[in-house]
Amino acid sequence: MAIPDRKNNLWFPFLFTLLLWGIKLTEQVLGISFSTYGILPRSSEGLWGIFLAPLLHENMGHLFYNTVPLLTLLILLFNFYRQVSWVVFILIYLISDIFIWLLARPYYHIGASILIYGCIGYFIATGIFSNKIRYIFIALIVLLFYGSSLLGILPGTQGISWEGHLIGCLVGVVIAFLFARQHQKNPDR
Repeated sequence: MAIPDRKNNLWFPFLFTLLLWGIKLTEQVLGISFSTYGILPRSSEGLWGIFLAPLLHENMGHLFYNTVPLLTLLILLFNFYRQVSWVVFILIYLISDIFIWLLARPYYHIGASILIYGCIGYFIATGIFSNKIRYIFIALIVLLFYGSSLLGILPGTQGISWEGHLIGCLVGVVIAFLFARQHQKNPDR
């Protein structure tokens, strides 16, 4: 049996990350901010944020701190969960943002951390629900490197969307539960 070419699974994580940097650099060059295109809960103007919020960042530091975890977690998703990677990514992206729009505090919510926490929740829960050594190992690696990030789901720091972190993580857990049977029967090779 031939080993699949994993290079084909790297294009999306890198292109998505480049898109985030392209948006932020465009803001910097033009001297504007797209933050008002984020999710503004329960408002008609905030509906666009459901599609745009994970692409937007407050400043270069915000984007910088999200880049490595996002890129790492997307590479894991698209390489080790290939059969469901696109569906998982889209569900975390959209469902998390919809629930943020419905439930979060009324200020603009932006940033890729919604996706980061969704992936963390998904990987850890898949390790628990699937009962497969491969997924348990990935869950342990994610816990080792990003477990302390889970404190970000708690209220605390002003200006941080802990609701986005919490909702993203919970959505990732629910998606893992829904895909657990598929992972048990037919793990990605």
